[in-house]
Amino acid sequence: MKARQILALVCLVIGAAACAAPAPTATPVSGPFTLTIVYTNDGWGYTEPCACDPSVGGLARRASYIESVRAEVENVLVVDAGDSLLTLQRVGDREQGRLLAEAFNQLGYDAVALGGMDFRMGLDVLREQIQTADYAVLSANTLDPQTKEPYAEAYTIVERAGRRIALIGLTDAQTVAEVTGGEVPVMEPVETLIDTVDEIHDQVDLVVVLSHLGFVFDINLQKVAPEIDVIVSGRDQEVYDPPLTAAGPIIVSAGSRGEFVGRLDLHLDETGELQSFQGQMQLLTDEVPDDPEMRQWMAQSGLVPATALKSGSSGQLSK
Repeated sequence: MKARQILALVCLVIGAAACAAPAPTATPVSGPFTLTIVYTNDGWGYTEPCACDPSVGGLARRASYIESVRAEVENVLVVDAGDSLLTLQRVGDREQGRLLAEAFNQLGYDAVALGGMDFRMGLDVLREQIQTADYAVLSANTLDPQTKEPYAEAYTIVERAGRRIALIGLTDAQTVAEVTGGEVPVMEPVETLIDTVDEIHDQVDLVVVLSHLGFVFDINLQKVAPEIDVIVSGRDQEVYDPPLTAAGPIIVSAGSRGEFVGRLDLHLDETGELQSFQGQMQLLTDEVPDDPEMRQWMAQSGLVPATALKSGSSGQLSK
């Protein structure tokens, strides 16, 4: 008799519950491990370099930088901390919203958090953007106003070289209330984060929060959820170079308008403990060439070019 048939008979005898699959846990992996996180935030739908001197930003340059990192190292995650699905110059435009979400597919993102301003697109448009996304769209603390179910995924767990990494999204409540007229229920983010981390931290090797709460919240999250390893911080539009640390998680942020892309290399030992890290910040000047495939897709897709008239506050680095 085949092994599968034997297992089925055993399950009938002792009960299905005894044969249920165990809850996933962090997988022991021998040897040290390096994870590279490429991150952005607060893009506001700007797709082209700013009309400023120097001209910085643009999705085609971003694609080129991301591909250069992937060519250099093996274990890469690409994430965004929110306010990047908003087409600021075409708010509520269904087709442009869909194309912007598709642009993040082209860039190969693993996860994008919802910021409060993303809800300015309108709930129907935002739902279509989520459906378009091949990446996880995350917001642990916003609810669908009709079903009262989570509006997006609370978290996703991704795996790199046998290591399991949790990515959790948090959205700023005040902005959501302002742009939706209070239509979208928003749960208290800190309590939501505590519950989410409690649910998953035994299943993973690293916990990364994509937070659109702002620095004042972020700097205190480690006090309530010490299991957090990294916070990618949005909303304040700052550039943290080097990354911030204060006896807690590493906090990183890459400004606004897509002018910068951040890189964080995490080095873990064979037990999964973080031993060291390095942070880099790449300003997307014309020294970063356009990725030809991304440029071609942008030209053919119908995505309308969106250009900032001047550089944002991200032109200054926060030391």
